[in-house]
Amino acid sequence: MESSRPKKKRKNKEHITPGNGDRHEKSEQELNGTMKEGPRQNIWNSKRLSTNTKVRIFNTNVKTVLLYGAETWTTTKAIIQKIQVFVNSRLRKIHRIGWPDTINNNVLWERTNQIPVEEEIRKKRGKWIGHTLRKAPNCVTRQSLTWNPQGQRRRGRTKNTLRREIEIDMRKMNKN
Repeated sequence: MESSRPKKKRKNKEHITPGNGDRHEKSEQELNGTMKEGPRQNIWNSKRLSTNTKVRIFNTNVKTVLLYGAETWTTTKAIIQKIQVFVNSRLRKIHRIGWPDTINNNVLWERTNQIPVEEEIRKKRGKWIGHTLRKAPNCVTRQSLTWNPQGQRRRGRTKNTLRREIEIDMRKMNKN
């Protein structure tokens, strides 16, 4: 028998798959930066707290959770852009910058002493590589950097792997 209750419609989820195969589900609202923060919303609107304190709270409580494990993600431009939009919208909310008052992202980052998310992930990845290369040669994480799967590759464009991400980062570092 079918129940008379209407079926619940699932929210659209964006799956962010880091390099280790885990899937992180972030709701579309969260990635677009329109997430309602419930009781914590008062922190961002509070006049008792200074903007510097709000930015520090944001960095420690929101940004760290958002970028947890980002050093092992195989990032795409779309993922980076969605995360950057979320971060920028929160920083604008902290500074109370609404629609008629617009501000350039670079000026916003200067005011809040932030760097772009892509650069932050690249720095985290560099630290992680240094940490991993100091491990013993028989350690699984160290072996994963040089692992080469055998067999034929699938049709189509090759998947971006952690190894390729690291090579791209190294090339960018050598150019600078």
